[in-house]
Amino acid sequence: MDLDNQIGNFYRAGIGLVTSAISLAFFALIGFLLLNKTAPLSVQIIGFIFVLLLLAIWFAKLSYQLIFQTSKQHTRLFSPISIIVIFSVVGLGALAGIIFRFVSGDLENGFLSIFILLMLFPLGHFCWQHAKNNSGSTNGT
Repeated sequence: MDLDNQIGNFYRAGIGLVTSAISLAFFALIGFLLLNKTAPLSVQIIGFIFVLLLLAIWFAKLSYQLIFQTSKQHTRLFSPISIIVIFSVVGLGALAGIIFRFVSGDLENGFLSIFILLMLFPLGHFCWQHAKNNSGSTNGT
């Protein structure tokens, strides 16, 4: 095993530990919401918990792939589906921020949310191209 491969494995395991912490944080948030609920569960709360559960499971799967898989073919941090999920969550959050800020009369933060949303488009396009190129190259080998 050469030095470049060892360094790559070290960074992959480090990112896997970070994604494990994120997954545990989502699971802890779900537990906190369920243990400290003061009102009966509504459809919105159940939907929110379901989204958090999906994110926790996705980060846990990503952690497992990064830490325990030795093959680079199975250890893609940027797959096309993960890019869609990440940019959907961030984009919907920015869109909700735009609507909320303008409705509440906070114009400067509303324009800042528009700026953030506009910055997501070139970044999303770059990440999407990177993910497509990586998924195509690992499937062909």
